[in-house]
Amino acid sequence: MNPKTSFEDIVVSLALARKLKELSIEYPTPFYWRIWDDGYSDCVIGGYDYEKYHSRIKEKIPTYTSTQLIEKLPFSFTFQGIRFYFSISKNEIFLQSIL
Repeated sequence: MNPKTSFEDIVVSLALARKLKELSIEYPTPFYWRIWDDGYSDCVIGGYDYEKYHSRIKEKIPTYTSTQLIEKLPFSFTFQGIRFYFSISKNEIFLQSIL
């Protein structure tokens, strides 16, 4: 990792992490967004916690790297009788149906 790269640069956004949590999509990850009582948020590795400030952390949300999310995507799924296949390229994610 580049010394100037922060955790926030390699994990999904706080908004997406919240949505995944709401959908009960959880699996092991070392990264967490912390929401402080003053509204500030930061990303940390799970084992690294500010114990003396712990009471000021009002929410801890697991977050994932794009690689972790891609590994969890199914190859295909069926919706309303139509089979969909995922195809991922460097710049885009495609969802294709085969009728």
